Amino acid sequence: MSTISPLASQRLAAEAAKKGVNMLDAPVSGGEEGAIEGTLSIMVGGDRDAFERCFPIFQALGKRIVYMGGSGAGGFTKLANQVIVGITKGKGGMDHSGIITLLEELAQIQVRKGI
Repeated sequence: MSTISPLASQRLAAEAAKKGVNMLDAPVSGGEEGAIEGTLSIMVGGDRDAFERCFPIFQALGKRIVYMGGSGAGGFTKLANQVIVGITKGKGGMDHSGIITLLEELAQIQVRKGI
């Protein structure tokens, strides 16, 4: 689980699929404290069935685990989160966990609409 380029995730997933292997991109938010305490937010992209099979592993690492869509979707969500956090950091004491929730909800709406 690493934050890499969502486009790299898509390329790697395509290559893995040629060999019959599923790959999930699953960047996290929550920092070192979240990793130690097992409270990370995990944004997952890739094959839905592979996500379901791996869900118990994600549960051991985090508290908020959200399937964001196809390959690269986890990375794109993390990227959007980081941009928003960078823009709002230090302005008005905004808590970025609310931004994560909003992004997850928006992404789920897009998935439901097939966007």
